[in-house]
Amino acid sequence: MKTINLIKNIILDIIIVVLIVSIIFSFMNRNKPVPFMGYYFFTVMTGSMQNTLQVGDSIISKKVDTYKVGDIVTYKLDNAYVTHRIVKIEGDKVTTKGDANQLNDPAIKKNQILCKFVYKSKWLNFLVKNRILIVIFVLIIYLVEAIIKEMKKKVVDDAS
Repeated sequence: MKTINLIKNIILDIIIVVLIVSIIFSFMNRNKPVPFMGYYFFTVMTGSMQNTLQVGDSIISKKVDTYKVGDIVTYKLDNAYVTHRIVKIEGDKVTTKGDANQLNDPAIKKNQILCKFVYKSKWLNFLVKNRILIVIFVLIIYLVEAIIKEMKKKVVDDAS
C-alpha cells in the first residue's frame, strides 16, 4: 500500500510540475513559441493542411538539422507561424504548400524553418485549453489526500 501511495504521489507531482511549467511557458511570450525540452507546441488555426491536420489539432514539433521533401515544417512568415509541407528544396531555398492549398507558398530560406512536425493530438489540445483547471483539480486532489493522511495519522495517535 505504501508503494502504491508513493507512486501515486510521484505521478501527481510530475503532473503538477509539467502543467505549471506549461502555464509559465505559455505566458512568457504569447507571440513566440517557447520550446519545452526541445519541442514546440502549436495549435492548428486554419484548414490549409486538411486532411492531414485539422483546425484545432494540437501539434508537437521538434527542431532538427535536416529536412526533406514531404516533411511538415513550421516557419515564421511576417507575424504568424505557418505549418506546411515541403514540396521542393533547391540549395538553401525551400518551397512549402498547405495540403489543401492549390498554390505553393513563396520560397523561404532553410534557416527560417523553426521545427519539423512529429505528432498531433486532440487530447493535447484539451489539456492545453484546460491546463489551469487541470492544475486546480490536481491540487485539490493532492490537498484532499494530504488532509485524509493527516486525519488518519491523528486517529492513530489518539488511539495510542
